[in-house]
Amino acid sequence: MHHKERALDAFRLQLSTLLDAIQHARLLTDAFFARLTTEAMYLRSIAERHRIIFYLGHLEAFDWNLLGTRVFFQPPIHPTFEQLFAFGIDPVDGNLPTDVPSDWPALHVVSAFCAQIRSTLDATLAHFIDTCADTDLATRDALAMALEHRLMHLETLSYMLPHLPLSAFVPSQMISVRSQPGPTEPDYQRVGFPHSVRRVEVPAGDITIGRNRDDAFGWDNEFGAQTLSVPAFAIAARKVVNQEFLSFVRAGGYREQSLWTAEDWAWKESRDLQLPILWEQRGDDYFQRAAFEIIPLPLDWPVQVSLAEARAFVAYLHAQDSQTTARLPSEAELHRAAYGTLTSSDPDPQYPWPGQEAIPLLHGNFGGARFDSCPVGAFPAGDSRLGVADLFGNHWEWSQTPFRPLPGFQIDPRYPGYSANFYDNKHFVMKGAAACTDVRFLRRTFRNWFQAHYPYVFAGFRCVYQPSVQ
Repeated sequence: MHHKERALDAFRLQLSTLLDAIQHARLLTDAFFARLTTEAMYLRSIAERHRIIFYLGHLEAFDWNLLGTRVFFQPPIHPTFEQLFAFGIDPVDGNLPTDVPSDWPALHVVSAFCAQIRSTLDATLAHFIDTCADTDLATRDALAMALEHRLMHLETLSYMLPHLPLSAFVPSQMISVRSQPGPTEPDYQRVGFPHSVRRVEVPAGDITIGRNRDDAFGWDNEFGAQTLSVPAFAIAARKVVNQEFLSFVRAGGYREQSLWTAEDWAWKESRDLQLPILWEQRGDDYFQRAAFEIIPLPLDWPVQVSLAEARAFVAYLHAQDSQTTARLPSEAELHRAAYGTLTSSDPDPQYPWPGQEAIPLLHGNFGGARFDSCPVGAFPAGDSRLGVADLFGNHWEWSQTPFRPLPGFQIDPRYPGYSANFYDNKHFVMKGAAACTDVRFLRRTFRNWFQAHYPYVFAGFRCVYQPSVQ
């Protein structure tokens, strides 16, 4: 077979694989919306977010505007809806949406719009795959972008679940934490909490954030490889858990202004925040809202908090012990903890653990296998080569590094606002993955980010320290 024909066959296989992945991702997002009653589709469970009905239309409108319009130059299907559902980013500058449910089309009308887009787009893609005469990496990357965009929204939609009333769910679709699959390690047991968390000494070394431009798909902020020298440090072997954060709460941490920066305190006061946003106090007892139920506070789950709350907790540690060197990690330190090695035999591992696979509920609680967290330390197979646990799964991890472009950053014209709109020193890099994060985003160059005052993201933190031997 001629070299060009082999390359074209390989390219068609790539496209078919991506199309199959999109079809699977559609099933996942369809399942999300199917859990909600019709009335719930018009709720706004998070003040900063749109009503859920918007996201039903947005997923298909994004695919159409990207693929149907920009790639295949198809005529509009429904110009009004294509514009109405086009932009999915949350409102900025503190301006919250003010729409009411009656401003939105009926559910059956939006569903029909979505179905028409899928049907038209699928036929267009199938014809392109069958007839393409050359490898078109731009089209392949547009398919990958549509796929990852949908999977990102599946995760951010999941952030809404614990903020919806329990009446919002179709009863048969509610899944108890107690009925979800648990860790598969045969020797798994709930971990205890010594007063001092084990620390891992991380030797000094170089790390590379991002990557040079290549033929594989990536978001614009992933490109521009930056090599940094990271001094030695020590890092907690696991994330901070609810039990530890409970000591901060009981000590009055949310009432002690000295523990908060002026900006963080103003934000906290404006929300009257007295507990992590998923917690509830009943007398002397504490509970946590899981995806579909309220449960007694699971002491060995990683705490979910904003970066502002994480910063206050670290200040609390200093108030308790003036000798502590505890602080929040940088992006480079989290990267080094995940991918650092004691030898040069494996300088660029794909994952923190040995091997080329990322298996949900073996290497960590990611990939959508569960809706809720698992106890820390439940997946020792996912420990890094240096012995750091839970670097992928349960929650993303906050860093203190502002989200900024890597050297040579170029805006991707297919999605010009994806990264550039957030280089504002108000958003901070997050590493790792949450329970609902798709495995595709476990690649070592992927960078996530959120505002310091956004408590809804499934995110926690761990502390770093001065190394014991300098």
